Amino acid sequence: MKTQLPQIKFIPYGILLVAILAFAVGFVGYKLLFPFYRGTENSTDKIGQTSDNNKKSQEETSKNNAVAKISFDATESAKLNQNLTAKLSFDTKDKTIAGFDLIINYDPQKWLITDNQLKVNPKSKFEILLNKVDTAKSQIKLSGVMTDSSFSGAIDIASFNLQPIATGELNLDFYFVKKGNESDTNLSSAENGDDLLAKIINAKILVE
Repeated sequence: MKTQLPQIKFIPYGILLVAILAFAVGFVGYKLLFPFYRGTENSTDKIGQTSDNNKKSQEETSKNNAVAKISFDATESAKLNQNLTAKLSFDTKDKTIAGFDLIINYDPQKWLITDNQLKVNPKSKFEILLNKVDTAKSQIKLSGVMTDSSFSGAIDIASFNLQPIATGELNLDFYFVKKGNESDTNLSSAENGDDLLAKIINAKILVE
């Protein structure tokens, strides 16, 4: 008589083993993929932070740009043929200059310049090389240099008188092409002579 050994059922254990292996593979795959997605999100955040930092840097740079300005004593409006004074100023910010050229082109159909020359600030230490109101070319020029030193900061450098001879919104503009152009309105670096002027503010007024 043969003794029958109890039969071991391998099928349920096989299914359990497959399930364990599937779970392990899935868990490892999740761990491998999750840091990738998290890293992508962090990279996106870093790109956004870099963009914000660049914007702040550009704003700070803009604040430090050397600027030249024209302004009127009557800031908002004026009457036809009213006597006005235009003031010229510039601010080198943190930069040092050795000289400047200020050039204004005006419309003779809108403006009558009543001075032959600009009135230069007597406190200025610039040696004035050119001070001219050229009615034939409808152009005003003022040029100066520092002979024994340099200049850094803000100054109201000169002014002149004029009258509006047309109504409406009238502009008085510097001739300015771009920074680095030495034939337009410019501020010359004391270090290497490069043009440092990066921004201009022109004058505008409503004439009634």
